[in-house]
This record gives sequence, C-alpha cells and structure tokens, in this order.
Amino acid sequence: MELCGLDPAPQPLDGLSFAPLLSDPTTDWKHSAFNVWGIDRVARRSIKTAQYDYIDTSANPLHNASIEVYDLAIDPSESVNLYAERPEVATVLAERLRLGPDAAKPDAPPIPW
Repeated sequence: MELCGLDPAPQPLDGLSFAPLLSDPTTDWKHSAFNVWGIDRVARRSIKTAQYDYIDTSANPLHNASIEVYDLAIDPSESVNLYAERPEVATVLAERLRLGPDAAKPDAPPIPW
C-alpha cells in the first residue's frame, strides 16, 4: 500500500511495510519469521531464524506434543531434530514464539547467540 501510494487501510493490518527494505537492502530487518499451519488436523507453530527452525505442536490436544529444533546451517533439509542436544536454543526460540511477531521487528533485541 505504501509503495503504491494508497491510503492506509481502514483497520490495522498485521505485518510491516517492505518499503524501507526495498529502498535500502542493507536495512536491519526482521530477525525471524512466524508460521502456523495444519497437517492432518494437527496445528503446528514455528519460528524460523537465519540459523534455526523451531516447531511446536505441544498446544494441540489431537496430537502427541513435540518440539523440533533444526540447525539450518548444517541441516538445511531439517532431517535431524536437535531439541535434546540444544535446549538453550529451544528455550530462547520458545520464548520468542510466545512473544509473537513483535519480537521479530527490526527494533526488537536480537536473539542472543
């Protein structure tokens, strides 16, 4: 809307304008992406950073709870769940997921690793 010169929406919209990023690709941008999706009636929530993907199905009563942590730098196909080996990563990302998309905005504190 901003790039097209349109008036703001009559009600608030989720998300951020990409205009600053398109104007200057070196602009500090969101630290992570949030996803919610369902497969076979099982809701999954995740947060993905440049290095990690954290997936949580624990809030779904139709499925056994599971937490998955993948290091995308060494396992881009997400084939080895590192949840047991990297509890500190899981703890930080679980908190960021709980805080929601505002925790990923450019002015939010960076993830401490």
